[in-house]
Amino acid sequence: MPGSINTRCNGLHDGDLPPGNMRSEQIVFAIASTAIGSHIMSRNTHALMLAGIDDPLQALCDNVNILLDGLGWKPLSSEVDYKAVDRRIKKEIFPEATWFKN
Repeated sequence: MPGSINTRCNGLHDGDLPPGNMRSEQIVFAIASTAIGSHIMSRNTHALMLAGIDDPLQALCDNVNILLDGLGWKPLSSEVDYKAVDRRIKKEIFPEATWFKN
């Protein structure tokens, strides 16, 4: 059907995500909830200070990694230097971008 949402989880289909009890939609909802919650918390400087968070965006990335690691999504965050991946994307795909944080 044109315009329909494909709910197949490529990670599961490709073997990067072990089979479990969560549907693709639940995984997406968990990631979106983490992102929205992190955004809300980042607006509260007192909460950030109490949690020892200096970089809310990095905290969001770390939280999503914790979630995906908990699901067993490969590669685990301990197996990849995502900061190096981000630098490579910036350099190779968006070399002229000024909106990236240094």
